[in-house]
Order: sequence, then C-alpha cells, then structure tokens
Amino acid sequence: MNKEYFSPQELCEMPGTPDTARGVRLKAERESWKSRKKQKGKGFEYHLSSLPEQTRQYLVMQQKQAEHAALQAQANQHAKQKAETLALELKASQMVRANAREKALAKAAHLEGEDYKRHISKSIMVEMWQNYLQQSSLSKGKATDQFLHMWKHDTLPLADEWRWIRGDYISEDLHKTTLGRWFENPETTISKYGHRKGQTLIDTQPEIRDFVTSMLYTHPQSEAKDIYNGLETEFNGQDLKIPSVGSIRRWLTRYMDENKAVYKAMTNPDAYKNSFMPAQGEITAHALNERWEMDATPTDWELVDGRYSLLAKIDVYSMVPRVLLSPTATSGAQAKLLRDCFMKDGIPQTIKTDNGADYVSLQIRTALRTLDIQQDVSAPFSPWEKGHIERFFKTLLHSMLKMLPGFIGHNVAERSEIESRKQFAERLYKKEVVIEVKMTAEQLQEHINHWIEFVYMHEPHGGLDGKTPFEVLSEWSKPIRKVQNERALDILLAQVGERTVGKEGIRLDNFIYIAPELGPIVGQKVQIRKDPVDVGTIFVFQGGEFICIAEDARFVGIRRQDIAVEAKNLSKKAIKEKKKEIRQLKSKVNTKDIAERILDHKRQQNNVSMLPKRTENYSNDMLEAAMEAVDMRQPSTEVSTTEPSRKLAAVTTIPTVKNPQEVHKRYLRLVNRLQQGDELNQEESRFYRGYHDTPECRTMQEFFEDFGLLNTANE
Repeated sequence: MNKEYFSPQELCEMPGTPDTARGVRLKAERESWKSRKKQKGKGFEYHLSSLPEQTRQYLVMQQKQAEHAALQAQANQHAKQKAETLALELKASQMVRANAREKALAKAAHLEGEDYKRHISKSIMVEMWQNYLQQSSLSKGKATDQFLHMWKHDTLPLADEWRWIRGDYISEDLHKTTLGRWFENPETTISKYGHRKGQTLIDTQPEIRDFVTSMLYTHPQSEAKDIYNGLETEFNGQDLKIPSVGSIRRWLTRYMDENKAVYKAMTNPDAYKNSFMPAQGEITAHALNERWEMDATPTDWELVDGRYSLLAKIDVYSMVPRVLLSPTATSGAQAKLLRDCFMKDGIPQTIKTDNGADYVSLQIRTALRTLDIQQDVSAPFSPWEKGHIERFFKTLLHSMLKMLPGFIGHNVAERSEIESRKQFAERLYKKEVVIEVKMTAEQLQEHINHWIEFVYMHEPHGGLDGKTPFEVLSEWSKPIRKVQNERALDILLAQVGERTVGKEGIRLDNFIYIAPELGPIVGQKVQIRKDPVDVGTIFVFQGGEFICIAEDARFVGIRRQDIAVEAKNLSKKAIKEKKKEIRQLKSKVNTKDIAERILDHKRQQNNVSMLPKRTENYSNDMLEAAMEAVDMRQPSTEVSTTEPSRKLAAVTTIPTVKNPQEVHKRYLRLVNRLQQGDELNQEESRFYRGYHDTPECRTMQEFFEDFGLLNTANE
C-alpha cells in the first residue's frame, strides 16, 4: 500500500478496531503498536504492520478496489471521448434505419439465380408475417409464436406459386429472432457466404475490433447501426474496411454468446451476481438457529399511509422466515422484529446482517452482545453474502401476493405499465368514483403472515433437498434456546444510551431519574435503557452489570404511548390555529388573480412594438400553379338573374364531445340492432362505419369486457 500510517480517527469503526478514536488509542497502548507523531496536528498515528489482521485485510481490500476502479476508468476513457462525437448520430438512428431499407432494395435489384431466390423467399416470409400480425387479435409475441407454429407444421395458408420457398430456402424451424432481424434490417435478407469464425472484417482488423469492443462495454444500449456510425466517424479517411451493419450484428451476437459472464459483469453487475457468480462456497448451517440472516427491502405495495419497508429474518438451516412491516427500517423496528423472533423461534448463535445503520447501531449491537449472539456484518455492497434472505425476498415479492390491491410493480417498467392502466381507467370514470382500494399496513402484514404460514412453509425447497420448511422444523428434536422472562428481553432490546450520573441523578430527555444506588457513582458514566412502556423509568447498567432502576417520580406510571398521543393532539391544535390564521390572512390579501395582474403589469411594462422587417416576394413554379388554381376557384362577381339566391340553413346547435363510454354504448346498441336484423338510418350508418374497428373502439371493447359493462349499453 502507498499509505503506511493511520490516525485513530481513520481506524475507528474499521473491522477489528474499537468504535471510537479513544478506544483505538487505548488498544494501541495495550498492544504496543508501532507509532509516530502526526506530521500535522497533535497525537500519534500507527503503522500498518502493527494493526490487527482483520484491519490490515480491510485496508488492503480498499486499496485494491481503488486501483481496480482507476484501471477501469482509464480503460474506458478513450471510448468515452470518441462516443461524445456520436451524440447526433445516436439521435438520428431511426432515420438511418429507414435509409437501410432503401439500400437493401437497391442491392437486391442486382441479384441473380439462387441469391435472388433466397432474398425473395425471406421477403415473402416477412410479408406473410406482417399480414398475419395485422389480422390477429393476439399480442405481437403470441401471434408470432402461433405463426411460426403453423409454418412448422405446414398449416399456414400458402399460395401454390410460393410453396417452393418451404424447406429449400426457409427452414421449417425458423426462429422468431431471425424473422425479426429480416424485418428490422432488410440487408440481412441478402445472403453473404464465405465468412468463417475469426476471419471477419472485425477480427482481422485490430483497430476495428478494439473500437467495437470498447463501444459495446461503454454504451451497452448501442445497436449495430450505432457502432457502424461510430466506425465511420472514427476511421474516416483511413485505409480500413468498415464492416456492414449485418456483419457487426452477427459479430456482436457471437461475442456476447461467448463472453456472457464478463459482459454481464461489466454492464449489469447485479445480474452477474445473480446469474454467474459462483455460489459453491455459500455458507450453510447444520443446526436449527445456528445461523440467521436479516435484511430489509422496500415493499412493492402502496399502502393507505405510504410505502412501507419489509424487515425479515430467515433461519439458514430450516428456511423458516419471519417478516415485519415498518414505515422505515430503523433500529427500533429491527429490535421489534428481533423480539418477535426470539420469543417464537429462540435465540440464534450468529446473525448475518449488512452494515446498514439500523443493524450496526448501538442499540442492536448491545442487545446482541448481551444475549451472546455473534453479529456477522457483511462487506459493503455485497448482497450475495446473505443470499438466503435475498432469495426469500424475491420469492415473497413474486408470489401470489402481487395480486393484492396497491401493487405497484417490481421495477420501473412494471410500475409505468400499471400507472398507464390506472390513468386510462381514471379518464373513463368520474372524479368522485373510487377505482382502487388500498390496504392498510395491518392488512398487508396479515396477508404476509398467512402466506408464510399456509403457503411458503409447505412448499418444497431446493436448498432443503426437496423438503418443506415445515417438515425440517417438525423433524428437529433437540432443545431450542428461548428467553423465558419476556420483560427482561424487552429491557435488553430497549433503546440504549450513555449518560454521566450527576448530583441530581441522571438527566435524559428533560427528565431527572434518581435512585439510591446512584449515590456512590456520581460523576461516572453509565449505560441506560429506556423502559419500553413507562416513560418515568430507566434501567441503569455499568460495565455490563445491572446497577438499578431509576425513576422520575413525577412521571412514573405514565405510558410513552399516552405522551405520543398528547403530542399528536397538541400538534393538531397548533396546525388548526395556524390554518385559521392563514384563512384570515387570505381574506385580507387577495392573491387569486395574481397571475393575471402580473401579466397585465408585464404587458404595460414591455409594450414595445418591433419595426416591420424588410420583405421580398418569394415564388416558384409550384406556388404559381397553386395561385392559378386559387384564381380558378374564385366565385363569379356577376349576379345571376335566373337562379334565385339560396339561404344558408341556420345552425341551431353545436355538437358536443361525448364521454368515451357513452359513445361506445351507442355503438353497442347499434350492434345489437344489426344482430336483430334492424336497418340503420343514414346518420347511424355513418357513425357505425366511422367508429367500427378503430383503435378507440377496440380499446373500449376490451375495457367493457374486462369490467363487465357490456350489459350497460341500454342504461
């Protein structure tokens, strides 16, 4: 490492060192660490060789990560600089793809013999596919699968004059990826033979290969056409052969297939960890409660009072979980989950957590230490170190529970789709109509508990050799460590603090707690735990030993919940008075029309007209032809004496735009009449023909079917 000496402030809270700078200095004195005076400021700093093994490994790991990040940044710098020149080309990629179709037609015009037949057969296949998609009511993916299934089994209607394409030119096992490639890039319908692996224009030209590889990793979203534009820009005027878009696409497909792991590692680290990172060394357990894993994640449901967090624990041996919903993942919430787990499942030997503030807080660390539970903290940004709880979260969030009301999707794409459906429904209903009922946190917690108890616990688990968690738990016959005194457990899990005993007692939160046992230790520091229920009571410890129960006689017996309720009431009262004050202010000062007044002020302030610009007459052949057509349509100025003048019919009403539901109901009524054999008048026929089979008609028909509104047409 470049750095050899470290100050106590840098070392505190590192693995293997105390949590405070003072603690580091005391440990250094006890263990005689090699030290020197700081070059700047007061105090000492300590040599790397004297630090604990765990601390040295942590510092070495940090240095390696920094070096790796620097190398990666250096490797990508060249590609990033070159990619800046492609901004305009990337934005115009759609226009360039359209031009590719025209180029393909021009190239196909010179084909002969078998090459021409191959091109025509692929073009016919694309044409039949597109016609089938337009006529099918299925989604594009399902319709394509159906089309290819019919092609494979020779049940697709095919004109006799085109049956020669089957077998000899188009395989019966045609894949939809190939079909899509022919459609997206018509140049791929023109066969190119003779290219062997490793002999392409990309592989045989190192400069081209390096640039394409760099762009692939720097801009994973770029397509073959974008890389082609980049090559033309980078190597313009050089004696290099630029490969075609089709060649680049085929090379990219082969490269990503041969380098799946490294490609995922560079472009999507999370996907790499889930799919490719070796898991043979994953830690397991050989006994019940030998090892737990804990974590928290946001829920995928929007509840009545917002989005909650899921706090969960899982026993690695039996895969038995326990879940708690909380507005936020705090130390208090984790303590509540631990209490539930300890009382129902027993006391574990080790708990694996991440290094989040809610897990490494003084309250949680002290509680686990006092219960002789080892806390194993994972390295930052290393979710794979607690893979069991991560997989449980995925199982829960993708279970049947996603069908509950308030589900907002697992990711941004799903969330957007759900929001789009909701907005569409809102446009069809009145504002007063409620179209979605959200759950409360209590209801979701009950659903999760029932799912765990009646579904998850009885499903076979791959990590349990096909057994269910319920079976593994039932087969365990050895004793389970449990806390018998529930009140004592509450005290150990209570909020922890440190105070100095004063002459008047212990001051905390504007309370003064006293007890006779505090007299001999005035001026000394003690550890305290708040009573979870009684606001007038605290529990005092020193050096891990219980000292006494201290009380504030004024508030003994008052519940913390009562104080919280009173604080809430006082807050409401203050808000109410403030609202009244603001309403009075609004009645005195009129700001409703402030926007109009500002615009009027600016209109008067900037009422300056611009002098007219010099102009010249512009015309061309098309404009002159258009003016000639206008002249021919001018009405004659002569008044006919033989034909009486006709008056225009008075317009009595202006048609109004109706609700989409009412329009579709009218359409359904006309459909019913036609099915009964009735005839439509001219106006009804015009409406039916103009509305039938339009996108709006199809969308509304699906909506009416989904919500069971087809029978409401006559209402």
